[in-house]
Amino acid sequence: MPKIKNPHDKYFQSTMSNMNVARDFFNRYLPKEFRQVVDLSTLKLEKASYIDKQLKTLMSDILYSAQIDGKNGYLYLLVEHQRKADRLMPFRLLEYSCRIMRRDISNGKKFLPVVIPLVLYNGEVSYPFDQDIFSLFSKGTQRKLAKKTLCQPFNLIDLNEVPDEALNSPQWSSIMLTLMKHISSRDLLNMIESIKDNLKIFYENEGKNYIYTSMNYVISAGNLEKLEDLADILNSVSSDMGGDVMTIAERLITQGRQEGITQGLSQGRQEGITQGITQGRQEGIAQGVNKGLSQGISQGIQKTAMNMLREGFELDIICRVTGLTREKIHQLREKSAEAISEN
Repeated sequence: MPKIKNPHDKYFQSTMSNMNVARDFFNRYLPKEFRQVVDLSTLKLEKASYIDKQLKTLMSDILYSAQIDGKNGYLYLLVEHQRKADRLMPFRLLEYSCRIMRRDISNGKKFLPVVIPLVLYNGEVSYPFDQDIFSLFSKGTQRKLAKKTLCQPFNLIDLNEVPDEALNSPQWSSIMLTLMKHISSRDLLNMIESIKDNLKIFYENEGKNYIYTSMNYVISAGNLEKLEDLADILNSVSSDMGGDVMTIAERLITQGRQEGITQGLSQGRQEGITQGITQGRQEGIAQGVNKGLSQGISQGIQKTAMNMLREGFELDIICRVTGLTREKIHQLREKSAEAISEN
């Protein structure tokens, strides 16, 4: 007699698609507290499966929607076809339940639905593992911490609620937190002035790169009217730092924005960019930004991006200065690497 492929799955799907069988099953096996709030007369089969592809020969699943306490919810039934139980079943149920919830959010629902999972098991012996997901964590501290984090309110650091005084301390994360809190504020310069002693401490104690990265962030994202004011503050941190910051700013703004992107965005969309940035001043940009987006970014902006990559600028800064996408900059970096390897 010919063998049927995945006979367990076919039988399970066929019988549980019969709503008389499905309603009777849930009426039997839903825990009492759930059965009291689930309206089985509204039970509806949903055409969806959430099992990982590599597990489909070992498990089957079927999803139903139903009114749960007057609101849309789901009953999710998973059956194990393998003769040996899966120790990770609690984790799999959590993962699959989250996928079901995501479906509702993706469809524009405001609230997460209740998902009631059940597992049907017919292995060789009685189910040998714990049904509690916390049993999958190591005993002791790991399990205690898991109970305090999993399905509990997440830990939140709301910088709006953190006083500036609490951040103004010679601790490594203080500068990052202070700048992130005030990056869009009009008093950004005053705030940098207030932490300059901390900047100096880190600058002189293996934190030079940290400080330069922070100032790059300030220049590219901050609300600054005069870069000279920032340079004056940083000169009190280090005698050469103010000049270094102005050099960075000149590359990013004077050269990039004023000579290239500002001209390109204001005129290039209608007339084409007549001059590029750096080498693009000689080669020019033959087409405006609108046309350039369809026919390729011209050499001037590309060369500027390449120069900035070689100088070690952050990807977000290069995107802001040139207007190129992250993907396009990655492509330029790969072409450059290939050219170097060929030479």
